Amino acid sequence: MASSLSWLDFDHAARERSQALLAFFNEPGTRDELGIGNIRDALADRLFPGTSTIQTRLRYMLLVPWVYQQLEVERVPGARFPERARQLEIELIGALIANGSSEEGSHHSIIGAASRASLQRLPSSVYWAGLGRWGIRQFAGSQNDYHQSIDPIYAARRAVGRKDNGELDGLSTTTWHPKLPNPSPRFPSQESLRLTRQEAEFLRDQVLQTHRGSYLAWLIGLAIPDDSAFPWEYTRAADLPPEIADNVRQARLFSRLMHGASLLYNLLLARLQSSEYWIKAHGEALARWQEGTNWAELADWDLDQFFEQISFTGYRIHGGAQTFVKQWRDTACKHRNDIAQDTDAAALVRNREIALKKSLSRFTNPSALARWSGSSGGSALEYRWTTVRQYLWDLRQGLDSES
Repeated sequence: MASSLSWLDFDHAARERSQALLAFFNEPGTRDELGIGNIRDALADRLFPGTSTIQTRLRYMLLVPWVYQQLEVERVPGARFPERARQLEIELIGALIANGSSEEGSHHSIIGAASRASLQRLPSSVYWAGLGRWGIRQFAGSQNDYHQSIDPIYAARRAVGRKDNGELDGLSTTTWHPKLPNPSPRFPSQESLRLTRQEAEFLRDQVLQTHRGSYLAWLIGLAIPDDSAFPWEYTRAADLPPEIADNVRQARLFSRLMHGASLLYNLLLARLQSSEYWIKAHGEALARWQEGTNWAELADWDLDQFFEQISFTGYRIHGGAQTFVKQWRDTACKHRNDIAQDTDAAALVRNREIALKKSLSRFTNPSALARWSGSSGGSALEYRWTTVRQYLWDLRQGLDSES
């Protein structure tokens, strides 16, 4: 029987979290073989709210609203709204390609540069949740809700002169931030991925206003990019305020801890496949992880406090995931001298994957094992840092521009 995922449609916030979860399975670098994805995402949201691993460039936070603003100006009716929005987003792809040829790596950053008209997941879908989190999108609902509400919004705007609060029968007439910078006069044909100074200042101010106290806001306020591989390796991380520094520390410890479990998982599969290449590769990686881990710091880490803190992020952290993380920490600390050969560590990882995947477990299903490519979910968690790092470069470039 094919597996499925469903949810109860309580409110738009819950629905958007569910849609984000569905999208997660298609995001690069996010394979969650051991069931710790919600913990990872809760940490990522606490550090970098409004971001995701499939976002590419900061200016999409403006390009997407401009698409919809144009449709609203044209008074495109609800029956044609989704189709016309898609058409305009596809036009935008061509414009970005044409206007970004001089920028190194720009085509890689353009969503849909390769697929063009056959693109399945449009930029508006990728950025929709983030636009809401940053206060740029002021319509409180999903994309589908917005499309279906556009005719009533038009009607409300016609009648809003009779109201003082900009609402009619509870429906707000404001869909996008009133101070959103204007696009180029011939939108979308003149657009690129480069921010102007005004645009950069607007986006910076939005993050500072909506997420003050987050690591993202602190970084955006500095607007000093670097090429560090992880958020805790950022050049000025030593200057972080205490509360943000503790959030970063917790993220670092969780990444370090679970990287070992992922490496052992891949080593165990390599042994099942009798793959000498992958046995050697994962074995050496696990040995380096073992040698480079601060075991005293991991042993002293208060995991009960950690889970209590992230319980307020809106992500549901299942008891099974918490138990696995705690047991893995204790087992790894106990057998840290030779985890690769420890039967307790191997059993813990194996049983966790079997419990999650059941009949599709690579440990019990030969067909599933045969589809394993040699490495799966084996990278250390970096919590969307690649996206944030690009945003800092984009922001700095915009703030330094002459216009």
